[in-house]
Order: sequence, then structure tokens, then C-alpha cells
Amino acid sequence: MKSIGPHRHSGVFLYRNSVDAIQLLTRNTSSSSDDYGEQRILGDYRNKRCEFRSWSPFQSKLAAGIMSGVNDIHLHSGAKVLYLGAGFGRSVTHVSDIVGETGMVYAVERGIWSGRQLVGLASHRPNIVPVIEDATMPYKYCRQVPAGIDVIFCDLPQADQVRSLMLNARHFLAPEGHFAAFLHGPSIDSKVSVEQAFAAESERLLLQQLKPLEVVNLDPFKPGYALVVGVSTRQNLCS
Repeated sequence: MKSIGPHRHSGVFLYRNSVDAIQLLTRNTSSSSDDYGEQRILGDYRNKRCEFRSWSPFQSKLAAGIMSGVNDIHLHSGAKVLYLGAGFGRSVTHVSDIVGETGMVYAVERGIWSGRQLVGLASHRPNIVPVIEDATMPYKYCRQVPAGIDVIFCDLPQADQVRSLMLNARHFLAPEGHFAAFLHGPSIDSKVSVEQAFAAESERLLLQQLKPLEVVNLDPFKPGYALVVGVSTRQNLCS
């Protein structure tokens, strides 16, 4: 007997199968029969037959953050999202499901092959806007991404993380908007513990008017990684 019910995070669902295994799901909003080979599950929700998509924490750092107990990822229907380091778009498609038809996901990725995948996803997901640019240079795509973004997700090489997040927040993040960055402890400083490394990066963020609210370790799904969620304390966007 399978059971699908809402997770405490808006737009996320839990699936419990006959052997009591738990999976994360989002409700499918795509016109495609397959986004990246994920499992599709049919189930009843609010007296309607719906199709859901499996969201693995071993393949997505954002899903790992949810399974690891992050308090709030600040996603909701209608949200405007900037995703830096979108890769091939796995997490982006689930964010697309969550924000729905009234939301938008601006997916920034510099890789040519990854960019082609994002363009393909956008062809059947109208709320995804592929931005094939370098996330360290937000001035190059300021005409493609509007100001007043509700939340920025940052999944870039560690050396680029804080600076890129800061620059993009200055250009696009709404006052009191939120951010979520995926940090890799060993890449920050291999000479200290991962907890010390995460604390040091959190201090760097605070100096850039990006106040961390929580740090969640992503073990065992993504060993060595942590999800840092916070809020912008900047009052105005850069012009």
C-alpha cells in the first residue's frame, strides 16, 4: 500500500511504499514524459489523480538538504528563483515543479553541454529560463534576469561560491530575500575540520550582508557538503 502526503516544505511530498521506504517527490508540471530519467509515480492527492516525480537526495544537494532537516528553503508557488550552477538541471526541474506556473526559475550555467540540456528542459517547462553565462559575471545577464528575485541557490565551484553569490545578490536579490549555498568543507580548508570551514565561510557571507540563518550538514547523502541558508540584510539593489 503506497501513501503520498505533503511534506512541511511547500510543494514537496513524501512517498511511503509497501516496504516503508520514504522518497521525496514533487508534483510534475512538465509536458514531457521524462526530464532526466527519474521515477514517475501516480497517486491521489486532494481527490485528484496526479503524477509525481522522485527526487533523490543522492543526486540533488537541495533534496539532500531537505532530507537532512533544513528548516526552510524559502520556495513557494509563484516564487522567482535564480539558480547559479544549474548543471544539467535535475534540481532545477524540481524547483520548477514547486514554484509552478506563476513562478520563474532563471537557471545560470556556463557549460555548453549543460546549457543545451537546460534549453531542452525549458522547451517543455515554460517557467525555466536558461542563462548560458558565467555566474561570476552577473552584469552579462542583467537583461535576462529581473531584479527582485526571491531566493538564490548557489551550487558553484567552492572558489567562486561566496564572491559569485555576493555579486548576484547585489544585482538581483530582493531586500530581505533569501539565499541557499552549498559549501564543500575540504575545498574550503583541508587543514581544519569541516565544521570550522563552514563557520569561516558563514563569517565571509555575513561580511557581505548575507546573514546565515542555518547550516545543515548533508552527510550521508553528499559527504563533506553543507547547505547554508540565509537572508540578505542589504536594503537596496545595485543599479
